Amino acid sequence: MWKEITRMSLMQNAIQNLTETPTCPHLRALFLHSNHLGEVKRIRETRGFHSLQKVYINYSKFRHATWLVLAPRAKVIRISNCQRLQEIISMEKLGEISAEVMDNLILFGRLEYLILEGLQNLKSIHSSYLPFPRLKEICVWKCAELKKLPLDCNQGLEQKIIMKGQDRWWNELQWDDQATQTLLLPVSNPCISVCQVSSN
Repeated sequence: MWKEITRMSLMQNAIQNLTETPTCPHLRALFLHSNHLGEVKRIRETRGFHSLQKVYINYSKFRHATWLVLAPRAKVIRISNCQRLQEIISMEKLGEISAEVMDNLILFGRLEYLILEGLQNLKSIHSSYLPFPRLKEICVWKCAELKKLPLDCNQGLEQKIIMKGQDRWWNELQWDDQATQTLLLPVSNPCISVCQVSSN
């Protein structure tokens, strides 16, 4: 059943944990809304979401979303109102994937839009810098604990990126390299326009 699905919506269900990542090779869009899902215990199936392009997570109980590394073709990731979420990629959980597999993975290599909204406890997207070769826009709204972005022009980041967020949050961001800051084009607007683009 899972292997033939191209679009999945899980809303208001009582599932709390998945024992391992499911195999959905043809899944292109995933919607998780108002559910109790909090953990994927084992991240092993490296082709589980190989075709997944759009991910929307809203009002879920994830503490992290490390399983997103199994979606190498994701273009749009939108995560909102997940109060338990502390990090997007957990290095501890990432360690469950073999080094051989990780050598062939470019994390968020095709990501174009990253939207993070109302994540009050989010502190980290990823602990290391990522190249984000195709990233166009990042929108961060009401994520006051997120003080640092995994962006560095010395680590492969080259293109200009539109950065949407609140002025106060932008001014409190911490930078290791000021040159990276010049690659971001800050816009003090909510994430509406990005959401409209990503919902198509």
